[in-house]
Amino acid sequence: MDEQGIKILIVDDDEDDAILIKDFIHTGMKGSALTIDYIVSFSVAAPRIHHASYDVCLLDYRLGERDGLDLLRTLRKRGITVPVIFLTGQGDEEIAVEAMKAGATDYLLKAKLSPDLLCQSIRYAVELNKKEKLHKQAEAQIRKLSYAIEQSPIIVIITDTQGNIEYVNPKFTQVTGLAPSQILGTNLCKLSGQTPEEYQRMWDAVLRYGEWRGEFHGKKSGGEPYWELVSASPIRDEEGTITYFIVIKEDITERKQAEETILRMAYYDPLTGLPNRTLFNNHLTLALA
Repeated sequence: MDEQGIKILIVDDDEDDAILIKDFIHTGMKGSALTIDYIVSFSVAAPRIHHASYDVCLLDYRLGERDGLDLLRTLRKRGITVPVIFLTGQGDEEIAVEAMKAGATDYLLKAKLSPDLLCQSIRYAVELNKKEKLHKQAEAQIRKLSYAIEQSPIIVIITDTQGNIEYVNPKFTQVTGLAPSQILGTNLCKLSGQTPEEYQRMWDAVLRYGEWRGEFHGKKSGGEPYWELVSASPIRDEEGTITYFIVIKEDITERKQAEETILRMAYYDPLTGLPNRTLFNNHLTLALA
């Protein structure tokens, strides 16, 4: 673990104990860049911890009128998540249990402290805090991505490696009229108007090239077809093994209908519905080619 720049706060009403703890830290973390602050009372500790950024707090049980448990609970109620190592001269297991329940990272008896034991606990607390922060950041990122998918204006489908549907977003239901309960576990090919062979060619392309794009006929709840622009690609784990497939679909029925209307207007007379000269010339050119 990188011990550079560790900022430590000692909260202890016994100055001699605080000096000893500080010496233990310097001995056990020799060569590291340490900032160690010392506070003697509850009233000073609470606002200092709130406004300063400490990597770990060493908190004594005895703090005058109010004890370390009160301070620990106050910190957690305020949403301050700095790792706390609870120190006491009391060999009371009930205090240890209460401290851990209140959110302490570790609990140590002063009578059994040593540089190695204390610094091992500090390293553990700092490293655990880093992992928890990364975990929270990852969870926040997942929530953000999940919200984006849920609110997406296009269809998002996730399947297992066999093409069986495991997730659809709300846009899927809006377009197709099918509820998730109706299609979860269903193979994706059954939702398409394409043949199994055509769908197999799509999966083959995904596996070979990492992505496939094209246009398909989809099916709505009543069986009516609609045009969809489809993109399919694999989701891989850290080792590169395919674990899922993600399929993104966009309803392009209106666009296809507009294209068909434009083409008809270009080649057929709008009044009679008969082929016009442009279509005749095109056919003639092809025939003479």
